[in-house]
Amino acid sequence: MSSCFYEKAAKLISKQSEEFNYQMLNIMKSDCDYYLASNSECEICLCGFTVSEHITFMKALYNSFPDDKKPEWISLEDINNYEDAMTNDEVNIDSNKDEPDICE
Repeated sequence: MSSCFYEKAAKLISKQSEEFNYQMLNIMKSDCDYYLASNSECEICLCGFTVSEHITFMKALYNSFPDDKKPEWISLEDINNYEDAMTNDEVNIDSNKDEPDICE
């Protein structure tokens, strides 16, 4: 996914409240869980995004929070695991892992 889409997502996210961004990230996480549980190849359950765009937007949302306000229920590593799983790589989604360093 191009950095252009990431930058556009980050700009859109910056205009929203922190509460809205938490909620949106949670919705997008639920979309990933549904996508994987249903073995769906249909990307329509991903807020109208492709898998790549969906994951890029999740990363932008996650990175929008300061370190002391990052959600405890998902990490950047978890998002990367969703990406791997949704692109047919075998991984385990474990939201109990320590948060990795933030990079993009």
